[in-house]
Amino acid sequence: GGGRFSPILPQPLAVRVLDGQGQAFYDGEVDAAREEVVFLSLDLLQVEGRVRFAGHPVARASVSFVPPDPSYPPPQALESERDGSFEAWLVAGSYGVAVEAAGFCRRVFPLRVEEPPSLLDLSLDQACGTLVLRFAGRRMQELALFSQKFPHTLFALQGWAAAQGGEVGEGVWEIPALASGEYALCLLQTTPPGATASHCRQGFLPPAGRLILDLSLHTN
Repeated sequence: GGGRFSPILPQPLAVRVLDGQGQAFYDGEVDAAREEVVFLSLDLLQVEGRVRFAGHPVARASVSFVPPDPSYPPPQALESERDGSFEAWLVAGSYGVAVEAAGFCRRVFPLRVEEPPSLLDLSLDQACGTLVLRFAGRRMQELALFSQKFPHTLFALQGWAAAQGGEVGEGVWEIPALASGEYALCLLQTTPPGATASHCRQGFLPPAGRLILDLSLHTN
């Protein structure tokens, strides 16, 4: 607790701690046989908001905060209350707010967490489009899908597509019920200090429309 841990390992331990923007504020090696590692508590800021549709609250919406670095692990989701409200505590920085709710389009909203406390009004819609991702010959771990300049977690999209009756096959995904807007499917280079997008296919998904992004190996 409180950022304190005592590693009990026979060999040195590489330690990296990142803030909300993916910047390392500790990066080094610890002699795990002799040292106790202590980090100062992170300064967390309150984020409050509501999920709505046409001015009415949307209860039980899944809300997750996605850092801009696609190499981060999938974020944990929280659920909106009966009045559509939610609350989270985050490190200052930039995030995408991914919102999923049955009967509505999955959307990612941009968020800058800073003082004073962030108040969010996340408005959903039902004019959804279908996104088709083609990546034959590639591994899912090589790819990231961006909208609002923030990555969609592909594992989360896999579950969303299945829940909406879409197709999640080898080398091709058909993902319905996504909000209209710009999307980019990118290859990643996982070289230090993190993953960076190196090659993309992008386009605009219109309301009730369809967009195909093809990064199959033969398309390069």
